[in-house]
Amino acid sequence: MPGEHTARPPVHGDHDCVMSSSSVPGLTDVSARASAARYVWDLACRDDSAWITPLGASGVPGSPHYDDQLPLWLDGRLVPVVTDWCQLAEESAL
Repeated sequence: MPGEHTARPPVHGDHDCVMSSSSVPGLTDVSARASAARYVWDLACRDDSAWITPLGASGVPGSPHYDDQLPLWLDGRLVPVVTDWCQLAEESAL
């Protein structure tokens, strides 16, 4: 359900890792900084490329894609980058 994962999920990592996130030591342990997206581009085979964003592909609260990638992002997993127009489907805007 959209929005269910947005209430301060646990994050991990430090400044020099793929899953980097950080708080403000001495002020809060709530993470305030993390990657906006992670990408892996396979230049030899575009179909093997993958990405992830902390929330989802939509920035619109209430959209089914608002925070649908957060569980994967927290686990350090990626989703395929789809560039084949035949595999893409248009969705109605909220």
